[in-house]
Amino acid sequence: MNSKFVFGLVALAALAAFAPGLAAPADPQLDQGMRQVQEGELQPGIATLEGVVQRLEHTAAARHEVALAHVWIAIARLGLNQSNLARTSMAAAVQADPTLSLGADEFPPQVVLLFEDVRSQAASVAAAPSAAPAAKKKGGGKGLLIGGAVAVVGGGAALAAGGGGGGSVTTTTVPVTTAAVCTDPATSALPVFTFPVNGSTVRGVVSVSCPLPANFAQSCVDFVAYSVLPDCGRTFTLIGRPNTPPFSAVWDSATVPNGQHCLECGLWDKQGRPGPVQHITITVAN
Repeated sequence: MNSKFVFGLVALAALAAFAPGLAAPADPQLDQGMRQVQEGELQPGIATLEGVVQRLEHTAAARHEVALAHVWIAIARLGLNQSNLARTSMAAAVQADPTLSLGADEFPPQVVLLFEDVRSQAASVAAAPSAAPAAKKKGGGKGLLIGGAVAVVGGGAALAAGGGGGGSVTTTTVPVTTAAVCTDPATSALPVFTFPVNGSTVRGVVSVSCPLPANFAQSCVDFVAYSVLPDCGRTFTLIGRPNTPPFSAVWDSATVPNGQHCLECGLWDKQGRPGPVQHITITVAN
């Protein structure tokens, strides 16, 4: 597999362009695995990096190296269009080293966004209070709508519970809705900027809009990410991650100098899987 194999929001060729900004790790096996992934040797790279994890995971002083190995395994998984496995590997990186950070000058937008999303979710789970156990009711009398049987009746779900030891039964009918089938966004059509369009000139505060592909259900979308790459270079700045229709964001073009810049947009679904990216070039003239 060569370094131009495209995955998700970014190409391995773009990842290779970031390689000069990455400091070579002290661990030679970790360095080897990173280079294999950069060169498009994804499966061998995963095997090498998993060896790093197995060798160092119980060494407290090596938690940063273990986290980096998981990050590069996640990148390789993205290269193989294994979005869920990539997310799992990134979560392992966050768990291995909670202080880890990925710079926009070191990794492409898709990798940084996945890392930040996983880290944010891990923080939310850690901060969430534990649910109180449900109360149980003993004895006869009128039934309560807890722990009851579920049956489909008249187009809805009926919940019924006996009070135990006889007595009346209370039922209720809840409408049943059919959930949209959420396909992997990596297989969806390429999103298209409706504003601005490729090659256009913008000034002041503008609304950037990249509607969802026609073949992707709106209810499956977590957010659409917009980024600007000043001078179309390696670093990027996140414009916004709108999570409600019409999934557009507001951008102040004065945050970059006059001249040519690049904009990117791409959707993420509620399973944390990224879709393909749209990349355009615009001119700022403030």
